[in-house]
Amino acid sequence: MFLKGIFSGIVFLIGISLTLTTFAMSAEAKHKTKAAVSTEVISQQQAPLTPTQRLAVLTSNYQKICTSDPCKNQFTQLKKYGRWGDAKSQLVVASAYLYGDGVEQDIDKAISWLKRTAYNTSSNAAKYSLHAFNIMAQLYQKGIGVEQDLSLANKYLDRLADKNYGPELFDRAFAEFDQNNITQGITYLEQASESNFDEASYYLARMYQQGNFITKDINKAASYYQKVVKQDYKDSRQRLEALITEMEENSSTLTHAALAEEKSFISKLNATLDIEIITVNHHVMDSKSAMTAQLAQLRKIKSKFSAPTGSRIRGRTCGQTSNAYKSSSEEDIEDARNENPLPAY
Repeated sequence: MFLKGIFSGIVFLIGISLTLTTFAMSAEAKHKTKAAVSTEVISQQQAPLTPTQRLAVLTSNYQKICTSDPCKNQFTQLKKYGRWGDAKSQLVVASAYLYGDGVEQDIDKAISWLKRTAYNTSSNAAKYSLHAFNIMAQLYQKGIGVEQDLSLANKYLDRLADKNYGPELFDRAFAEFDQNNITQGITYLEQASESNFDEASYYLARMYQQGNFITKDINKAASYYQKVVKQDYKDSRQRLEALITEMEENSSTLTHAALAEEKSFISKLNATLDIEIITVNHHVMDSKSAMTAQLAQLRKIKSKFSAPTGSRIRGRTCGQTSNAYKSSSEEDIEDARNENPLPAY
């Protein structure tokens, strides 16, 4: 789930919210290593690492994508749409500054752009906002690039939980399991599953299949596997096929009415298995092509970003500048000058 490339089809958002989490642990071992999460980054060290050193560890194996001048020029244009309020562009820019990809690495600017994304209230911003809050929570929780601030991290995590953000609810479930609060843990897993977090659905399926912590129920297990089979998640297909076989073998003990209901359920499960799974390689498109496609899409809806404000750039009229100037920082103004250079008089 590591972030493979900022601009690889602009689909890195699928994994970006888990990037910093997997930096410290794998999901498979969460319930065993939860207590070690905050210290794994400094394992094998005699003294705690500084925030800068932790950031270096995070980015040490990252392969930069946007290294060519054309890509950097396109990134500059994408940044413009980020300032205009496009949440996806804002998150791309934040990640670029975090990893130093296409721009000089700058954690302060990364945080600034993450905040823009997190507090973006536009109609299409919700999922990107949640990703941004999660990244900031992980940075402040582990002290990566910034001074550790558990209070602020918990504030962001509480916000994610309130918004039913699957990964955070999943983490809370295993924290409850560690405290033997099984009922509350299962409730969190169910909420995460309802928010379409596949990992939660898969764990619930395994729990009902094996009877771990809860009463064994192969029908409920099958229902949860059915949700993730559509995503071709792990070995869910094989497990669902095995459960269907078990259900068919047990059907001889059912009453006539129950048997009819069971056969209908099995038929629906088989229909799910018959759905063709198309696997999309998110890294087929190179960074330049992805940037070009993203910018083309944004240009089609450019009018929605235009603001009826005056221009601060000589020679530019209202709506022609690269910044809406709702509240412009020094960085915004400097970027606008770079994108719209003054004519040589």
